Amino acid sequence: MELDFGLPRQPLLKRAPLALTVCQLRFPLVLGFSDDLVRPLQVALASEFPDVEVQDLQQVQFGPEGITVTGQHQRLYRFRTHEKDWVVSVGASALSLETTAYRGFHDFIGRWGRIAEAAVDALDLRHQERLGLRYVNELAAPVGATREDLLTLVREELLGPVGVHERTQRLLKAWQELRFEQDDGACTMQHGYAQRAENGWSYVLDFDYYDEQGKPIELESQMRALAQYNHRTYELFQWAVNDDLFASFEPQPRVDS
Repeated sequence: MELDFGLPRQPLLKRAPLALTVCQLRFPLVLGFSDDLVRPLQVALASEFPDVEVQDLQQVQFGPEGITVTGQHQRLYRFRTHEKDWVVSVGASALSLETTAYRGFHDFIGRWGRIAEAAVDALDLRHQERLGLRYVNELAAPVGATREDLLTLVREELLGPVGVHERTQRLLKAWQELRFEQDDGACTMQHGYAQRAENGWSYVLDFDYYDEQGKPIELESQMRALAQYNHRTYELFQWAVNDDLFASFEPQPRVDS
């Protein structure tokens, strides 16, 4: 199926630093959420996501006395590819698709469209409370990185006081969360120098573009919104990264439909 959202086709980064991509839809609580209700969704996804895991998550409340266990459980179903690099998660109030094997937006949105349609039918979903698209990028960085090291990764504006005063020379960790209003939702940008257990030290660029305006679920409109989120996040990512480093990701002209 050809997907044309009327937006410029962003190049595919052959050596992208993308660590995780997540799309999530939140919806009003589905009463009677159970194995029987989810079974049709499992059948619809079986050829692409054959591996199944069921988790019962303990719910907690946060109050003046700290964290209190409520005694209630939330059941979460996860459907995975054999390679376990694509995961669909569905609970009583949320559906998500995540991957560590991103192959480009049109591949991703095609999968999301099939999953969302199956979930809407199986769970009889009518209304959405939140729709978001998140990209987590990890730029490899040395241990004990200096300002000069980090300037080879990201723009100067992101580094703030790092390395510009005698007391801010030896950086141990940096992390910042910024939230920006957009004309079609909001964008949360988390960034900083941090140790990632799997990959050593990195400069992380984590973008979450989302809309929390409640509205009826219309899958075509939803996919067009996600295309906008992808396009605008790509522009923000390209702005944030050092030009020479971005070129090293080997942008490739798009040839997929």
